Amino acid sequence: MTMITKDLPKYNIAQPAKQTIVEKVAHLLRDSEIKNIDELLRQLPVKELMSLEDVFIAVYCVVSDFTDNMGGQKSIRRSNNHNPEFTDAEVLCIEIVGQLAKQISQSAWYRYVRKNYLYLFPRLCCRTRYVRRVFLLHKMTAFFQQNLCALLSASYSVALLVDSFPIELCNMQRLKSSSQPFESYGADFGYCAAKKVHYYGFKCHIVSDLRGIPIFICLTSAAMSDLHAFEFVVTQMLELHILKGKTIYIGDKGYVGQEFQQKIKDLYGITLLSMEREYDKAKYGPSPRNEFLKPIRKLVETTIDLFSVELHAGTTKRRTMKGLANSLITKLASFNLANFLNYLLDTALLEITSFVY
Repeated sequence: MTMITKDLPKYNIAQPAKQTIVEKVAHLLRDSEIKNIDELLRQLPVKELMSLEDVFIAVYCVVSDFTDNMGGQKSIRRSNNHNPEFTDAEVLCIEIVGQLAKQISQSAWYRYVRKNYLYLFPRLCCRTRYVRRVFLLHKMTAFFQQNLCALLSASYSVALLVDSFPIELCNMQRLKSSSQPFESYGADFGYCAAKKVHYYGFKCHIVSDLRGIPIFICLTSAAMSDLHAFEFVVTQMLELHILKGKTIYIGDKGYVGQEFQQKIKDLYGITLLSMEREYDKAKYGPSPRNEFLKPIRKLVETTIDLFSVELHAGTTKRRTMKGLANSLITKLASFNLANFLNYLLDTALLEITSFVY
């Protein structure tokens, strides 16, 4: 039997129009009585019920509010194009959500967003331009990270925690056949006592407040001890105006040294407290200082574990020093943005792994 369809009426079923991320945020602000971004974010569903689209919206709200407070993207762009269609806030939003999604490959994450969430970012540029724009936004990302620390009141802490973790640049078994990347920048052989492994790369020093919120990171040679690297960390924080007033730093056994601690106090007015080395615990019993500092030290150890393992800061595929630095700054901003969202959602800090997966 032949079916004749040319005379049948055609019905146009209206599909719901998908809004871009800018339109969604504007729609939420227009249709609600809340005009404050912070109060709007508090109305989002709990993390367990958040979709990836909800995470995109939450991150974009914070990033766009930051760029608006800085005077818009015109005031921070170095390009002649002061008003691109695909905004800097959208670029940084995609990159931060990718870090929270534990994506190792930047290209793979770009392809995933383009395939599944192009309706949120309809003006998404090509992959090569996206990578270049992420790289050029390193100063804006650093300012954004400092702004998050201020919102979390982490920048005003009078007592800070300091520790380090290894960044492995190349597997030891492949080192002889490799080009030994970053050798001209001080990459060297080191030993991680916590993991009991030898590695080739850098040592990343991290400074956090007493809640475990990271404030500052710094790279040194893997062969440099924590004690000698501490003064370099302090001078860098002073130059960037991150260190304010007299501060107490709490470190592990790698920061033991009475003469050095006195030198730091005389030069910078900093008190460095370190855990004591217990050579005969069975004879003398546990150290009272160590028993007091152990629960405090667990916070920075948790931060390092999340930062180095969950956000993949302990390894890198970058082959330039600027690329590595930009990657670490973005990961740090992503880490603290997750902490800020935890604060707004009235959940525990440092629980950053449940936002996306």
